[in-house]
Amino acid sequence: MAKCIDSTGQPLPQDAWAGLDRVTLAELLESPRPQAILRCLPADDLRPQPADLWQRCAGIEIEFPKFMDGRGFSQARLLRENGYSGPLRAVGDVLVDQLFYMRRCGFDQFELDEAVRPEAIAAVLGQFAVIAQPSWNDQGLRRRKGAPAAA
Repeated sequence: MAKCIDSTGQPLPQDAWAGLDRVTLAELLESPRPQAILRCLPADDLRPQPADLWQRCAGIEIEFPKFMDGRGFSQARLLRENGYSGPLRAVGDVLVDQLFYMRRCGFDQFELDEAVRPEAIAAVLGQFAVIAQPSWNDQGLRRRKGAPAAA
């Protein structure tokens, strides 16, 4: 069983998306399903889609079938840069080591193995005091609150 957390490491209710249909990109394109969760697979091409398509979803899950498959990072950033502001969840083979980078790409929810300790999550999410590269929602090169000044 997996546990769900938000981008700060706080637990999310297990049933937050329970009862909602998971639909493919093709199904969502065919007809509006406002209470559906879009389940994106790594091979889904999200670029040529109508901008309002993403707003039809109650949320979007991006599948990571293997932790080495990084296409989900690009999909998340593309969705955020194209205006998707709803819940974006990483599912599948999601490793705690990837959480910081997933958050920078736009994920705000993660499904992790139940055995992952909260201390490990907190350590990964707060591991960098200075961030040089821009993310989907900031300009980069900023110092985290409370971080020591560089010498």
